[in-house]
Amino acid sequence: QDILAKYYDLDNQKLSIISNPVNKEIPYNIHHNTNKEIIFHGRINKKNNLSFLVQAFAKMQDNSFALHIIGDGPEKLSLKSEVEKLNIKNVIFSDLMSREELYQKLSSAYLSVYPSLTDISPNGVLESLRLGLPFICTKEIGFDWLKNQALMFDPKNMTELVNILDNLSKQDFYHDYKTNLAKISYDYDYSQAAQDTLKILQNESH
Repeated sequence: QDILAKYYDLDNQKLSIISNPVNKEIPYNIHHNTNKEIIFHGRINKKNNLSFLVQAFAKMQDNSFALHIIGDGPEKLSLKSEVEKLNIKNVIFSDLMSREELYQKLSSAYLSVYPSLTDISPNGVLESLRLGLPFICTKEIGFDWLKNQALMFDPKNMTELVNILDNLSKQDFYHDYKTNLAKISYDYDYSQAAQDTLKILQNESH
């Protein structure tokens, strides 16, 4: 809201926020980690900062993990080339998949990560939260209610991300983090978002 108000010269008093809803058809809290995959899913573009993620992954102390990048986009070929050129091991690329397939992948993964340079209210974070999958994300996501609860990193500070990944590779730290995330409740769904949108439209019509 502050960004839009600044650059489009808007009156903050006249702005309303409709939060991103979570799809309640996503199976709730079904995460049961069965592998050592760290998953990113989404568009493979410059904004999503995947070269940064790949390089941070390569610096992890524990090299038994795999980084699984799911999705498509204009940077996919160059990212694959970078992985090959730097000889980074255990990086897997998958094409787009159905929501059901994705949720199955996430429900058995170790961790999801969202390293975007800017991504206001990413749905992936909400999906991970509902599934019960531990996640880490950039500080630039606009979810103020997650601050001091989720592990967030500066999307330009590789040392910070590597330290978080190394900490989460330790079982005690990982278990404590997962337990803390499980205490966060986010139930704002599509029906509520629709009702709140209608209220704004009805007020505008008077």
